[in-house]
Amino acid sequence: MGSGNSMKESFTFACLAVLIPFASAYADQGGFTNSGGSLSAGSSVANPPGTLTIAGGTLTFQSTDGTTAIAATFSESSTVKRCSGGGRGRPVTCSSTFTGTFSGTLTVNGAVQAINGSTSQVYGTNGVVVTGTTGYNSAYTPFYFSNTGQILRSDDLNGTNLISYGTQGSDVGQFYGAYGIAVDSAGRIYVADTYNARIVRIDDMNGTNWTSFGTYGSDVGQFNNPSGISIDPAGKIYVMDTGNNQLVRMDDMNGTNWTTLSGIGSGDGQFAQYVAPVAFDASGRIYIADTGNRRIVRMDDTSGTNWTTLTQSPVIGMYIFSFGSPIGVAVDAAGR
Repeated sequence: MGSGNSMKESFTFACLAVLIPFASAYADQGGFTNSGGSLSAGSSVANPPGTLTIAGGTLTFQSTDGTTAIAATFSESSTVKRCSGGGRGRPVTCSSTFTGTFSGTLTVNGAVQAINGSTSQVYGTNGVVVTGTTGYNSAYTPFYFSNTGQILRSDDLNGTNLISYGTQGSDVGQFYGAYGIAVDSAGRIYVADTYNARIVRIDDMNGTNWTSFGTYGSDVGQFNNPSGISIDPAGKIYVMDTGNNQLVRMDDMNGTNWTTLSGIGSGDGQFAQYVAPVAFDASGRIYIADTGNRRIVRMDDTSGTNWTTLTQSPVIGMYIFSFGSPIGVAVDAAGR
């Protein structure tokens, strides 16, 4: 166990484009996972993405245009080494798992934002990464946001009076990949506890009246990697159940009147395999960032009534801009 300043590991790997669902509670968020030696990066960083380097106690991500997209410093890190084999002439095989939390800056289209995040990487004795995951969240989204094992709240965009709640795990007071967060009109906090396949509601940042709902699966009352959660003006709960490719609506934390809109595809009433969270306008219409289909969807209700999609901007100057991989959506009081 050690600090980021004492970390000795150094490895670099190339990135391939892939979508990772993150909470709509952020103005900008993203992440990447890697398997079999290849790394995948959220398109909010770069599309096509570049390379990530972890060395010495810093993390940097460079876009393909050579600019530094992420520049961060580890605040905490540790490395655990595991070996197997040996004896009777058998070779010893070792691998190491590096985990760390970091903070720094993210630059997108020339705009600089403060971020925090965490990474976990498994690599062999030759320093080649085998598998891992990294996620980051923008500190410029006000009030409530989520980290992998906790939720955080600040008074303003400067992080004044920043407080946190939760640790990583599956018990009461713990989260594992809290990728969605919302607040209802009474100030209660809802969390999409992604890898625990459940949603959680608490009254405050002390975890008062902890209530959870859901188990892993695809039946009624079950989730598979819920990645987003929102509360409509009537207090009904909407969950973007990413792994099951469905939008779930329920009346309360007992799952009353469980209703779904589901189907994988690119047609009406269908979503791509990876879908970002949900938002509502003043009329209660539902907006979804259908990430993998590169579009924003609007509908009147969970039956898909008046399904409408937006895939590109209107003409701006001489150009029309298509969506790359939208990972969030929000609607202001004027319905924009």
